[in-house]
Amino acid sequence: MVQDNKPTDFFIWMVEQPDLTPAQELNTKQEKGRFVFETLRKVARKSQKEVRSELEQKNIKYRPYYISNKILVRRGSRISANLSP
Repeated sequence: MVQDNKPTDFFIWMVEQPDLTPAQELNTKQEKGRFVFETLRKVARKSQKEVRSELEQKNIKYRPYYISNKILVRRGSRISANLSP
């Protein structure tokens, strides 16, 4: 809960998660790791695109996380209600 209407950091979690089962068919640990990393990054970029664009337009600082597909919004309590659903 945000007290005194002060800005606070918060996460926006994206719903979309990739299918990583094709990694099981790859031969080496390096191939599997590369596939998982690239797939997670691709899905996160796609699903975070609109939110990140809106944050940038409003000059709101954020940090994207590709592995868990979430965005950390910095000091943003006053803008949370203004983000598109």
